[in-house]
Amino acid sequence: MHNSDGKNWDQQETTISPLGVADTQYVTLFVTPHTIAGSSTATYSFFYVRSYSNIEPTVSAPQNEEGSYSSSGNLVSSIFDAASATDFGQASYSYTAATNTTVILKIRTSNNADMSGASDFSSCDSITSGLDISANNCVTDRQRYVQYQVSLTSSDGFYTPKFESFNLNYAPTPTYTLSYSASAGGTISGSLTQIIFYGDDGSSVGAEPNSGYYFSGWNDGNKENSRTDLNIRENLSVVANLIRNQSNSFTPPSTPKISIEPSLSSNSVNWSVANVYQMAISESGDFSKSSWVPYETSCKNSNKILYIKFRSPEGGESKIYTISPEPSVVVNESGLAVAPVVPVINKPEVTVKTAASIKSITTTRQTFKFKNDLKLGMTNTDVKELQKFLNSNGFLVAANGVGSPGQESTYFGGMTRAALAKFQKANNISPALGFFGPITRKLVEEKFSIK
Repeated sequence: MHNSDGKNWDQQETTISPLGVADTQYVTLFVTPHTIAGSSTATYSFFYVRSYSNIEPTVSAPQNEEGSYSSSGNLVSSIFDAASATDFGQASYSYTAATNTTVILKIRTSNNADMSGASDFSSCDSITSGLDISANNCVTDRQRYVQYQVSLTSSDGFYTPKFESFNLNYAPTPTYTLSYSASAGGTISGSLTQIIFYGDDGSSVGAEPNSGYYFSGWNDGNKENSRTDLNIRENLSVVANLIRNQSNSFTPPSTPKISIEPSLSSNSVNWSVANVYQMAISESGDFSKSSWVPYETSCKNSNKILYIKFRSPEGGESKIYTISPEPSVVVNESGLAVAPVVPVINKPEVTVKTAASIKSITTTRQTFKFKNDLKLGMTNTDVKELQKFLNSNGFLVAANGVGSPGQESTYFGGMTRAALAKFQKANNISPALGFFGPITRKLVEEKFSIK
């Protein structure tokens, strides 16, 4: 380069001294020029102004002078597979800062290998190096895949930051196994093997004794038939103890303890029972259209005759309680009060009695319509109707106890499957495996009638 009178500049170490420049002159020194290919125009990374008098000069950079770095840019990492459900911990990263530059890091997680379902980086909060990221709005513990984005900015284009390293601490989310089984003489309803994350709850299971057996408790000391294990922090394996009834020394299961018998009060029916697990409420004395439900202390008054019974955790049942609606005053066409109509249920007909007359009304038998396929382990009212059909047509589910005539249940167990398989074999349905599918259902519906 040259000064204004054409003399050369000499460079000595880190100091450049112009030759032939008087102390009263000004020198503008450009450093690291870059010439644009194919032209005589040059741009410069930076420049200095050196003064040799008391008057400061005014310096203007040419229009073609510009920085050598972009104002911003993003680096998106590859997708990291943690191999299983993961709890995320501390994230740390390092970079070299420069004047007028910033570095921002964001992280997101997903359960999908292509990160589908993950939040867009634009909606994610930035990460502070050295802190736990599990509370970040785009990070979800127990997910498997993770990805980060680094955003670099330079406000003047002359300087750039340098991103150097990233580290994330994580650990597989602990899981525990719940295993439920029954001793000889019954089965378990519900999920027999459950994989549960640390601190979560299991799902409900219960013991279903075969005919001639009764539930006496779980081998971990729990006496409640139905159980739901909560706040799981270790593996659990338990067995339901089912005891065979002894003909000479049979101890029947305990029955519910009735403290307050069901009674009508205003618009509800109330009661109080101890040693109780379930209850059944029906508008018919044979409970044909009802099933066992969890115990509660009241129900709404339906203004119809209600039949209520209770069952203990061991399976013992209370007597049946009958709740009749409050009689109301009836006014005849002449405006005179007459005796109220009091319905009395007698199988197989309904008799309506009044003070003036007695009329008999016989109910019409309805054909039951099965809507679902049925198989081992299911619980619903269709199963009970199927057991009724099998028992009434010579294919006994059980000779006595649960599943026997009059004691049909809503659970499709091994005895129901065996009885159904016999029915299928007798009616040339193949294979006779005890699965209640469309072919068997059609045949049963053609023959079935509520009795």
